[in-house]
Amino acid sequence: SLTILIGVTKIGESAFSDCKSLTSITIPESVTEIGWNAFWGCNNLSKISCKNTTPPKLAYEEDTDGYIWVYVFPHNVIDIHVPTTSISTYQAAIGWDYYADFIVSL
Repeated sequence: SLTILIGVTKIGESAFSDCKSLTSITIPESVTEIGWNAFWGCNNLSKISCKNTTPPKLAYEEDTDGYIWVYVFPHNVIDIHVPTTSISTYQAAIGWDYYADFIVSL
């Protein structure tokens, strides 16, 4: 598991990509942005705890048809834990909406 230190504001592009031993991460309130492929390929990552009440901006690309492509977390993430009062905000945020069915209370 990994806990990002309080005070970190951005998790950079490909910061932890392909880290196969990573099973859970805790992201503090200070993180406001998560880069492209930050956790992509972390195929054993099953739990994300994000303590920020405002969803951090996720890197994404929009194609010519208006489809949003998000490659931040692997597609096999089981649970994304967020503050209870922020669940609907995360579920509606660009990028986070892809994971809407997996967003639950901290």
